[in-house]
Amino acid sequence: MSQPKSSKELAQRIDPVYYRRRHPLRRVRFLLGAGLSAGAALWIAASFALSGEAIYVRGDMAPAHASLANACSRCHTEAFAAVCDGSCLSCHGAGPHVPLGETPPEPRCASCHAEHQGRARLAAVADGHCNACHARHRGVTSIENHVQFERAPLDQNLRFNHRDHLSKDLLLGPLTCADCHRPQPDGRDFRPIRFEEHCARCHRERLDPEVGEQVPHGIQPPQLRDWAAAVLLRRLLDDPASKSARGSATPGRAPPAPPDWTSELLARRDAALKALLTPGRGCLLCHEGDAERIVAPSIPSNWLPKARFDHKTHRVERCGTCHGAESNTEAQAVDVPGIQSCRACHGEGRASATCATCHAYHPPDPAAWR
Repeated sequence: MSQPKSSKELAQRIDPVYYRRRHPLRRVRFLLGAGLSAGAALWIAASFALSGEAIYVRGDMAPAHASLANACSRCHTEAFAAVCDGSCLSCHGAGPHVPLGETPPEPRCASCHAEHQGRARLAAVADGHCNACHARHRGVTSIENHVQFERAPLDQNLRFNHRDHLSKDLLLGPLTCADCHRPQPDGRDFRPIRFEEHCARCHRERLDPEVGEQVPHGIQPPQLRDWAAAVLLRRLLDDPASKSARGSATPGRAPPAPPDWTSELLARRDAALKALLTPGRGCLLCHEGDAERIVAPSIPSNWLPKARFDHKTHRVERCGTCHGAESNTEAQAVDVPGIQSCRACHGEGRASATCATCHAYHPPDPAAWR
């Protein structure tokens, strides 16, 4: 049995200059590395010479930016640098976004809208981007723990009754929701309620039963008094009886004194105004106010100022599914659905319920989102 060798004897078996000897494998490895490096350098040089930029693209462009696939410099103003917000805002208008209750630094556009991720919608931002800020102060991470909606003020300065307008006892028959709530061209929202368009068919007021002039809408009682006095005076002047009372001038005699119509004119005017400005009648049938001032109505154009609701996508549902207008007896009790109505259809495994479903990151009026 051989004796084990010492470390010194083992070390003497190693040639200290072995790495200087030529070896075919090392030569092949060197030539292969040098060739690949030279090929890559030539490829990059040729691409620069031919103005080709596609070799740097890491993925396909989104459909909205497909026309920019061969115009990298439109967005990438600096070589090998991240796209700045100025490049995005040169084409896209976007207001500032300030999360509720906080003022963190404004995030970059590309932090939520990442390009070169394939043929995906850039506007489809995942909830994680929103929850990174919003979950800290409201605790909202899904529709299941979403807070109740903040609605617009319900006081519209109107005396309006949905139930009576949907009644079968109306003289011209019951109204439907679509008679007054008519969609905008885009179908998402409704056109503002206007007297001439929505109310005048049934609520056109006349000065009195004997005078056919229709009362102009939208004026205050002082202007209404002047208008009524002018209309009634013209009627007195055109009355045949008043013409005979005035008589005609006789040659050689002074013209007869005009009759005193002041008391009669004022009496007729006051009677007409009383009918128009008595609570529950005339103008004050619908409007808040008194005999000196009519309060202008304030019907919100958006009942959910911190969200957006698309009626067009919900047109398959009946209005009564969400709105109980049949039981609404006063304007201050407008039935704007709450979060529980949305949860009936939206949520996990049902209709979409992402943050972007109802909330716009770039609202037209940023102050309304603070």
